[in-house]
Amino acid sequence: MTIYLDTETTGLSPPRDEILEIGILDDQGRTLVDSLVRPVNHKAWPGAQAIHGISPADVANAPTLDELRSGIIEAVRGRIEKPWKRVVLAAGLDPSQVVRHTLRHTAITHLVQAGVDLPTVKRISGHKTLSMVERYSHQNGEHIRSAMDKLESRYHAIK
Repeated sequence: MTIYLDTETTGLSPPRDEILEIGILDDQGRTLVDSLVRPVNHKAWPGAQAIHGISPADVANAPTLDELRSGIIEAVRGRIEKPWKRVVLAAGLDPSQVVRHTLRHTAITHLVQAGVDLPTVKRISGHKTLSMVERYSHQNGEHIRSAMDKLESRYHAIK
């Protein structure tokens, strides 16, 4: 069984920064974990907040990571490390150098560029808002050109 893990954090330094939101879905789209997380050591994270929109007020009454830990462990037990390492090695990459969160950006971008609607991408990715999905989806020039071509062909069909 495949699971999908997403986190939002107070920053990008794992030893220093803390998780603010965690979502875990299985390959059937079932939510295994979906929670905001109250950080223990951070009171504000303006740089990260500007990106993901999660404010101190949003997490003020949320459980801490320690309070969520047993549920998270149960949800992922035996489902991540071995498959992750196998796939990364098969791709000829170093598992200690490949970051899972970066692959999430890539997956979301590919879904959007394949024409999957944003509400569906939101459900797959586990994001709570469409604005967060938009931050993760990167359209290239070809994707934008294709969208404009569709619009133009509809315009000419009306004429």
